[in-house]
Amino acid sequence: LFLACSSIAHPPALRKFRGLFSAQMNANPIDQWLVSRGADKGTLAAMGTVTTTAIDMAVQMGCDPIISIGFDLSFADDGTTHANGTMYHGQRHNTKQLVRVPGNFNDEVLTTTQFQCYISLIEQYVSAHPNCSFLNATSGGARLQGMRVIAPELLPTLAASDVRAFESIASIHAEFHDNISASIRNELEAL
Repeated sequence: LFLACSSIAHPPALRKFRGLFSAQMNANPIDQWLVSRGADKGTLAAMGTVTTTAIDMAVQMGCDPIISIGFDLSFADDGTTHANGTMYHGQRHNTKQLVRVPGNFNDEVLTTTQFQCYISLIEQYVSAHPNCSFLNATSGGARLQGMRVIAPELLPTLAASDVRAFESIASIHAEFHDNISASIRNELEAL
């Protein structure tokens, strides 16, 4: 597998992948330095969640449709989350501090004001890309306007024919990294 991430990533995680693609964040001085060395890799949208960045990457890669799975942005009626292993695991939000928003399969679900901002941002993003189909195959969660809700059980019906994605991704990775990485590595080693 190849990893797509920002240029700031946890080093031990990087070793688990065959290669990586990264994009810059304009406010990051490391990224500014990389761009000045000819390593401009473009930018990806960062709108509060890694899912929005993944969606932007899929749009930039020309994917259509784009299917999100588990993009929940909500909490259960008792203020807990389904997302085990996240920073929200084991926490119970005070339901009086949560807000109600339209749900995918329920009339309303509870969310935080922070998640409500993420919902607004992704809805704006989706509306800015009218030529792309966005599907939300999340079993619960907040409704995201512009994303058609489908039941996760329908995912097998959307399977594409055999795509040779690995060869294409590996070729693009090698072409970029062979030229730029050596020069940056040499400069860092000289410091």
